[in-house]
Amino acid sequence: MDLQDSFLLKGSLTTQEVAKRIQKFNPTLKAIRDWKEPDIRKEFHVLVKNNIGLEGFYTSAGSKFFRELKLKDAFCVQLLKKHHVDVFGTTHMTELAGFVTTAHPNRGYSYLGGFPKNPISEMPPGGSSTGSAIAVKAGFCHAALGTETRGSIMKPGLACEVYAFKPSRGSISRKGIIPLSSLLDSPGIFACNMQVLRKIYSFISSPDSEDELSVKFYSGKRKFKQTDNVLVSHRIGIIACSNSSRSEVSTIQNLLEETGLQTVLIPGKEIDFCYKK
Repeated sequence: MDLQDSFLLKGSLTTQEVAKRIQKFNPTLKAIRDWKEPDIRKEFHVLVKNNIGLEGFYTSAGSKFFRELKLKDAFCVQLLKKHHVDVFGTTHMTELAGFVTTAHPNRGYSYLGGFPKNPISEMPPGGSSTGSAIAVKAGFCHAALGTETRGSIMKPGLACEVYAFKPSRGSISRKGIIPLSSLLDSPGIFACNMQVLRKIYSFISSPDSEDELSVKFYSGKRKFKQTDNVLVSHRIGIIACSNSSRSEVSTIQNLLEETGLQTVLIPGKEIDFCYKK
């Protein structure tokens, strides 16, 4: 059997099998920094990115300077535990979320974890929430939390082929998370399937009076009007840049309009968002 094939799940695993799987494959994949034995009494087992506060573990943000930093549970972790979710460890990430250079973060580099390995291909696993995406794909957990400032959830999710969700800023509190950008940071979720993703999101999407973005998001939140379970009277903007594929834009537009939503095409300019060396 090819080594990569052995990482793929062949059905659901028991808690004991998950622990054995981590012991066997994590030294190669380098997805998890620290973990404890999963609690067999809990339904969901979740890991968190190493910039998210988790009591009993170091919250280092992938940096040697914070390698022994301990934080209290982040607000989102508190909510997970409140819903009896087993949050049993932390995942490697690009150092300080890859802010300083473009040379290594795209390959998932972590000072503490080295270069994590994509469990399904030779494609670089992305950054900066690399370890969380790999852990879900490798069957180490049901779901894992990550953070995104600019593609840090979407890139690893795409590279590792897992369900990845970066919600609107403010829908998940940032309290207790080491920041990269107070303007752009957003916690998000990787999950083994859509049902788990929705469940975990329902647990942690809650207003937090100590997070300004959370207050703003929930104070201005509008409830959707529904008619026969179809969303109506809401317009979705689609930003189409000059080099966007017309067929892809048209496909997205048709899919949205089939649900009853209205779409508006918004011309966009190409902007270089890459961090410079």
